[in-house]
Amino acid sequence: MSDERAHDTASESKTSDGNLAAPNVANDEGSENDPVFTQEQQHLSDTYATLQSMAGALAVKMRKNEDAAAATKQQMVEEIKQNYGSDTEAFETYADFATVNSVIDSYNQTQDAAAEKLSNIGLLLSQPYFAKIVLDFKCGAAPKELYIGAAGVSDDSCRRLVVDWRSPVAEVYYNQDMGPTHYRANGRAIAVDLTLRRQFDIVRDELRAYFDTNIAIQDSLLLASLSKQRTSQMQAITATIQKEQNAVIRHEDSPVLLVAGIAGSGKTSVLLQRIAYLFYQHRESLRPEDVFLITPNPVF
Repeated sequence: MSDERAHDTASESKTSDGNLAAPNVANDEGSENDPVFTQEQQHLSDTYATLQSMAGALAVKMRKNEDAAAATKQQMVEEIKQNYGSDTEAFETYADFATVNSVIDSYNQTQDAAAEKLSNIGLLLSQPYFAKIVLDFKCGAAPKELYIGAAGVSDDSCRRLVVDWRSPVAEVYYNQDMGPTHYRANGRAIAVDLTLRRQFDIVRDELRAYFDTNIAIQDSLLLASLSKQRTSQMQAITATIQKEQNAVIRHEDSPVLLVAGIAGSGKTSVLLQRIAYLFYQHRESLRPEDVFLITPNPVF
């Protein structure tokens, strides 16, 4: 979106098929008259502050954990009496070392979990999230608002601040269906009612614009283009492309998956998102060294 465009007030209107609302952009006058913009900016500011606070706390926790691990290891090693005079004494010595290793492993697991969470927070600090969905799970129950980003993070109370785009529930955002729909988790279909799909233009803690749309648009340049040219034909093409790309990215694992498409249809982008999705789904077993790319040139 150009700087000139970003400083103009954009009215909220939809195409004849209701697919895409015009962007609501940040400006001194327009944001004050748009309670949704104000509300979303406040939520963004709160989320960003929470992420910063969590990052600081995690950094302190990791330093303390590292110091405690080193001190504990030193103390336990000094207390071990290495005696190999008999089989029984040797066994007791080995058992003592195994206990030390077990304690150190516990420290390492805590450190690794904190490091992973800190890495996710670091990723989100450049753009905490890019979309929001509102879901009704049960009739009469309060709707659930979920913000979707490049990584998933929960606060200390286990409340989800940001949902990972690769998580099962995020499929509702990408599948292009408004109203009654479903997503699959743990081998079963979970029925929901999607009442809102909102997309954001966010840089760090600044909300620049938001869109209420029936189409999950993954490409930022396309999003900017559609904010200026909202034809029904363009909307239909976009919906088809995005839905087919999502089907490829989230396709059930298979020995061979062949994707055909014309130049510029997004095959390379889909490939990289497919790999990221598989890493997430099989994060306990799939490693980067298990992936081999055959590409036309080194740029890929």
